[in-house]
Amino acid sequence: MRATVRRRRITACADPQGFCIEGDLDRISLPALTLALASMSNSADIHVDLSGLVFIDVGGLRALVTAAARLEGDHSLILRSAPPQTRRLLDLTGWCSAPGLTLGG
Repeated sequence: MRATVRRRRITACADPQGFCIEGDLDRISLPALTLALASMSNSADIHVDLSGLVFIDVGGLRALVTAAARLEGDHSLILRSAPPQTRRLLDLTGWCSAPGLTLGG
């Protein structure tokens, strides 16, 4: 039996400010996510495109929720094109209504 290696990529976007996540968001890719979030301004909305997301664990989700809570003023971390399993995990954890987090289309 062979293990499947999935692609993991976090790509920055300038307009709107944010990044795209592709593949798995887990303990292996968490440091890259943390670095990407730290590089974003806390005084503007951050758009995160999840259309290429295959898997996310609770650690990855927690990093997004924590970053959303750190945003200043009325700014949000906007999760765009979140897969159904990610929306379900947000519902199960109660993080769907976390401060500063918005589920976009």
